[in-house]
Amino acid sequence: SLYTFLIVGICVYVISEKVWMGVSYPTAWKVHLIGIPATIANVTIPRYCTNPQMYWQNGSTKLMASKPTGCKKRSNYEELQWSTGKDGQLFVSTRVQQQTTWQRVDGACHSSLSAQCTAIAGHNKTEADGRCTCQMAEEYFVLNPEDHWVVLQHGFSVQIDDGSETKRGSTNDPYEGEGKLLSLIERSDGESCSVGG
Repeated sequence: SLYTFLIVGICVYVISEKVWMGVSYPTAWKVHLIGIPATIANVTIPRYCTNPQMYWQNGSTKLMASKPTGCKKRSNYEELQWSTGKDGQLFVSTRVQQQTTWQRVDGACHSSLSAQCTAIAGHNKTEADGRCTCQMAEEYFVLNPEDHWVVLQHGFSVQIDDGSETKRGSTNDPYEGEGKLLSLIERSDGESCSVGG
């Protein structure tokens, strides 16, 4: 019968092609690194905020020196910036060095500019072209960056047999694919990495 002929044909194909011995290699799929801002403010003021001088460092250049004066809360966008995709990156602000320069629209030296500059702890400066500017340098720690969550979402995609079927699994979509996904985080030397400690 036709049914028997099909079954025999499939068995012959499976045996001759050794389908069960085929190796399918997974590839990365749906890899995202996301920063989630802390939702509950830490009630304890960290030591680096109350005594920032403990963390001062002298450097070989002015840019390498670090002398924060305290802590400030920044907007979530300024504290956490990330990009998604294959090379997703996450940047968590911990310390800010900021240089601000401003001047009057006409650039003229005026006593009101000098008074405003002094009021914000800035330094009056006369430029080579005669313009007067106010320069202010500020350095501080970001308040409680350690309270933010870092989320790694990842998955795999593997083509089965001749590529006609694809199996996928993902940590951020439990309804996509079958089975469970085990996440192992290792250092560059292959040793296990402790997370959250």
